[in-house]
Amino acid sequence: MFERYTERARRVLFFARYEASQLGNTSIETEHLLLGLIREGKGLTSLIFGRSHVSLEDVRRELESRNVFREKLATSVEIPFSAGTTRVLHYAAEEAERLLHNYIGTEHLLLGILREERSVAASILMEKGMRLNSVREDIVQLLKEEPDLNSSSTWTVRRENFSSGTPWEPTIGYSRAVRAGNQVWVSGTTATAENGVVVGIGDAYLQTKQALKNIEIALTRAGSSIEHVVRTRLSVVNIAENSEKVGRAHGEVFGKIRPATAMIGVTSLINPDMLIEIEADAIILL
Repeated sequence: MFERYTERARRVLFFARYEASQLGNTSIETEHLLLGLIREGKGLTSLIFGRSHVSLEDVRRELESRNVFREKLATSVEIPFSAGTTRVLHYAAEEAERLLHNYIGTEHLLLGILREERSVAASILMEKGMRLNSVREDIVQLLKEEPDLNSSSTWTVRRENFSSGTPWEPTIGYSRAVRAGNQVWVSGTTATAENGVVVGIGDAYLQTKQALKNIEIALTRAGSSIEHVVRTRLSVVNIAENSEKVGRAHGEVFGKIRPATAMIGVTSLINPDMLIEIEADAIILL
């Protein structure tokens, strides 16, 4: 079903599922799809919002104000598309054909949402002044003005770097995560909090849990998730003493996913308080 979808369009679907799980919804609704478009926030669709003088953040706030927050769903729970979202995906394919595009991109998903007129997502966009025919015209005009925006170019694999904002990354010359196509690589990750302080000093179990949490954040930024991980590599200080604690924490996260892995003993890490560093590789499958 998703063979014709561009990388960005696929990422929107992933983000839509993520938004649904965070809001505790048992199906992926049109509003989650719109939240996914906003979270992706790049390319032709962002320019269309700009032309329509519609703020992505204003739309997000409006969507969130209309949602009833429930208990979050586990990321492993399967969340199906609602009937309305299924129609939007069908409309997106029709819009791609109407424009003679051999791919389905974020712009077609936006058109599909607008065609599902009774949905929450479409009603918010129309309240902000967006209209189906105007958006169609904007897409055609933007592609004439900037042909490189043509989403068919995304059939070639593109590389994206993702930073966590630490001063080490530009100094040493690395990224927290790198995505190319449907593959994501997460650099060696330690148990640091957002302020850079090491979490769980002296406790290998707590440090492993924090490092895996940091990896999950990096994967999410890259449009992936823990479920997509196919391999981990664990560098452990004092492995004879800490292997059981590290393994237990790793198993709590990956017990059902079961990626390939390796646990290697090391003398020390860059900070003497650090006991664990983990790398992760992921392949995104829809």
